[in-house]
Amino acid sequence: MAETQLDSPARKLVPAVEKAAQVLSALGAASEPPGVSDLAHSLGLNKSTAFGLLQTLEHLGWVERLAGKRYRLGQGLVALGEAARRSLSLRDEIRAGMAALASETGHTVLLGVQSGRSAVLLEVAEAPGDLRISAREGQRIPLLAGAFGKVFLAYSGREGPDPELFLGEGPLRRFTPRTIVDPEVYRAELRRVAGQGFALDHQEYLEGVRGVGVPVFGAGGGLAGVLIAVGFVSLFTDEKWKGVVAATKAAGCQLSELCRLAGANDLGAGEVLGGGRP
Repeated sequence: MAETQLDSPARKLVPAVEKAAQVLSALGAASEPPGVSDLAHSLGLNKSTAFGLLQTLEHLGWVERLAGKRYRLGQGLVALGEAARRSLSLRDEIRAGMAALASETGHTVLLGVQSGRSAVLLEVAEAPGDLRISAREGQRIPLLAGAFGKVFLAYSGREGPDPELFLGEGPLRRFTPRTIVDPEVYRAELRRVAGQGFALDHQEYLEGVRGVGVPVFGAGGGLAGVLIAVGFVSLFTDEKWKGVVAATKAAGCQLSELCRLAGANDLGAGEVLGGGRP
């Protein structure tokens, strides 16, 4: 089997967030609302740390303090749970649309969001057959790698990051001999992408690999993510790329319509993101 695996740096966890999640899980599993001492003992935390976490979670509405200084999950989690339910339903429909695009084009399909200076893959629909690009959910790719950055920065709008935060004055990072490293040339490319509605990656991130990227818009009209079809040059030929562009643009419009119907301005990315905008 011939595969190309997209590179990704190791994921970093935030200890405080992990401890807060453990507190919530413990409260959800408790048969009776525990006190601070009971909770601290069960989680292996000192009492002051457990109390501080509970106070913070109570402030957010995710934990409720009862009489006798005992705690249970708060009503704030109900709204989050409902949002998660809607998001899961939306993501199921998105996965189906991506699988259909992968089948139609014969290329691996990626859905990503911007997080700091990276693109994070939310969903991956691998191409059929043995010769394909391989990637995994949660994987991080440099934002300016290939078509991802072009679409993110071309459609960032008022609420998104300023492209100048990433472009600056000096040469950009080079991934292959075809990478655009001149900021002025990259700015011109962003204008072209915004005008034509899609971005192309002609072996700019990985040699021997081409891609087409299109925006996915949320219910409010802002950029929610980027959809990309990516494949080997031997399969992604000059004769076929126009058809791949058309199919990917149509799929991007379909996913945008799903977001509009679901009232979703994002794609439920919280579970894979480890950072925010710069």
